[in-house]
Amino acid sequence: MSEKSATRLNTFLRSREWKGLLSKERPLFSFRSDVWYKGKNDVTVPDRDFSISINANDIVQIAMVVNDDWWIGRVVGQGHQCSFVPSNKKWWELFHASNSDISTYDALTRGVLDDNETVATMTEAFGSVDDEEDEGDDGEEVELEMFQKDKGSVKEASLRKVFNKTKTSNLPKNFVVFAQSWKQLIDCYDLVPNLRPITFFGPSSSSSIISNKMQRAIIAYIKMSFPDTVQFLQCEVEQYQRQSNGPLRRTRSRKKTCEPFKPETIDKIYHIANEGKMPIMYCKNDFPYFIQSSCVMPFLCLIRITYPKKVLSELIATTNDAQQIKTINQQISDTEHLNAFPDTLWNVILRRSRFDVSCYELASFIDAYIGESTLEFEVDPKLLARARSLAL
Repeated sequence: MSEKSATRLNTFLRSREWKGLLSKERPLFSFRSDVWYKGKNDVTVPDRDFSISINANDIVQIAMVVNDDWWIGRVVGQGHQCSFVPSNKKWWELFHASNSDISTYDALTRGVLDDNETVATMTEAFGSVDDEEDEGDDGEEVELEMFQKDKGSVKEASLRKVFNKTKTSNLPKNFVVFAQSWKQLIDCYDLVPNLRPITFFGPSSSSSIISNKMQRAIIAYIKMSFPDTVQFLQCEVEQYQRQSNGPLRRTRSRKKTCEPFKPETIDKIYHIANEGKMPIMYCKNDFPYFIQSSCVMPFLCLIRITYPKKVLSELIATTNDAQQIKTINQQISDTEHLNAFPDTLWNVILRRSRFDVSCYELASFIDAYIGESTLEFEVDPKLLARARSLAL
């Protein structure tokens, strides 16, 4: 994700399209932070009254690019108020200043991470990358703990995960910038759409008529509920090579060898999001970890049937489709495989026995997410005056 996101972000910044712009209604761009920043401890921030705290996995929306060092923006999920946000260049300078003993800074900025000595030095400083493997992507252990504490509301639990309302342990005291691993330093910020898309899985494989009908019914409900703030997008997914002869496997890899979506699809997603609409994606794919690896950070929604052998059998029987009935055992197996993925993989799980209730829960999630992500920026006049003085 990082390489393509960084290219898109750097291309935008180099174009100088942002110069002199202050966008109060829609972000100039949004990024997900891979690192931590504590503005109240930063002596270089232009105004301490407008310092900001950013945690890894926070989504930050930018309203104004002041100069090469500072932007004005807000963390999604923390209200309207804008503050000074360090640019990716500034974050690197702060990291270098606080870690002057790490000689890999220049090597990293020159893009020579393949050098064995560089990797060895970063591994010594931050620990082996393999140490992270069991923790899950993006702090899933912490998110799982939160999820288990609040099972009463699908919307609240899911949104707390989306807006990164989880406590992070093992952070140093009085830090200015911090990264848990050298992999996070390759690109400290990943460009993401202003409104992240959502895509659907289940209840069985994507070739199932039942899955097709359920997903299309849910999409139709969402389009009807949000006619002005969502946009449907049907897209193809790049071929994913299976690791067995079976239809689904609970496999995952941190080696993201390719982007699941084609470049034209990614451009459409950004275009839709820039217009203030949430992309609702329909794509036939049975590999959620592959889709999760995309640079557009799609939400993953699972339509779950808890007792597939009984419920799915009855649903397939109503189709009167000989081919579907013939493959019923395979479809049940596919459903069980999807259900076996950890709950922390999914942003939303629709598990209600009544389909209309599941649609309502998903609509509540989308409504809350769009509402928070499209808040008008609140830029204090003092902050704006200070920013403009820096831009001169």
